[in-house]
Amino acid sequence: MPKVVPEYKAQARQRIVDAAVKVFETKGFSSTTMDDIASEVGVSKGALYLYFANKTELLKAIQAAGRELVTRRMTRLEEEGDIAEGLSALVEEFFAGGTDRQIWNELLVEAQSDPKLRDALREDWEEDYRALRSFLERLRANRRIPQTLDLDTTTSLLISVLEHAAGMYLLGFDPRDARKTLLTNLRAVLGVGSARRRAH
Repeated sequence: MPKVVPEYKAQARQRIVDAAVKVFETKGFSSTTMDDIASEVGVSKGALYLYFANKTELLKAIQAAGRELVTRRMTRLEEEGDIAEGLSALVEEFFAGGTDRQIWNELLVEAQSDPKLRDALREDWEEDYRALRSFLERLRANRRIPQTLDLDTTTSLLISVLEHAAGMYLLGFDPRDARKTLLTNLRAVLGVGSARRRAH
């Protein structure tokens, strides 16, 4: 039996994740079945189970891929650029893509009765926390934020600010108002002014 090369496995896994995103957005998380995702990919359900045991595992893979993308985009802010503007642009870009708030609401509601989903969402939150704290550690090491900031407190506040911004975007607030509020809150939490102000 021929061996499956790692590159093929990675590509197949990514195809499944992409298909799951599409089906979740169309049918919602609770209504989606593994059969639906297999059909979207064009493989048997058995082939799907070689990569993911269930749709909660797929959701975790989607969350991890999103976090990795955002983390890579944040890396450039560790050395240069307006930190608040950069983070704001990332949030705006994410929600400008027409993110369906129905999916977010559905996940939170379903998590109340689904322990596996609740654990997956909790793990995602904890991973987000660790990624943001590491980002802040690097910013502080590069003297991009005040040395006096307590990183645990700042990380918690930063998560609250980002969740608040997500709520504004998802609830249909004027994007300009959401962006202005987000920028103001980010500058306050991170203790940074605008690049223009710092230049004077």
